Amino acid sequence: MLTATVVRYVILPEEVKVGRVNENMFNFHNQLMHNFAAIFIAVDLIISRPTLHPEFAVFGLFFGLIYAIFAYIFAFYGGGFYVYTFIDPRLKYAPLLMTALAIAIATFYLGLWLLSQLLSYNYLIGTIVLIVWVSLIVQFKSKLVLEEE
Repeated sequence: MLTATVVRYVILPEEVKVGRVNENMFNFHNQLMHNFAAIFIAVDLIISRPTLHPEFAVFGLFFGLIYAIFAYIFAFYGGGFYVYTFIDPRLKYAPLLMTALAIAIATFYLGLWLLSQLLSYNYLIGTIVLIVWVSLIVQFKSKLVLEEE
């Protein structure tokens, strides 16, 4: 859910703003990572109604810490390769970025936990809220319109 939100509201608008061709963001493998993951989570919450616990949000912080330790070691002793430049621990504000990312993961988990509580309380309203949430964060085609010269 976090990835779909960031891609939809941060990355894609920036690509459009700078006029960069962003069709690669709509290739199937990117759609799987960005959009279908959010859809699969929503379907899972609606159909299987898993029991989520708010204290599990700590796992996002824990895995963020583990990643940060691994990334620092890999960056300074293994050469480092990062598909997304913002997770490179050699950046000036890397600790802040890593902390913000871990907090965002925990926050989105708490959002899903709250939604699972709503689904338990009122299945119909919870389903509608979840469908609206997903529809607001997925995007399947570019909104960039190139003007012909």
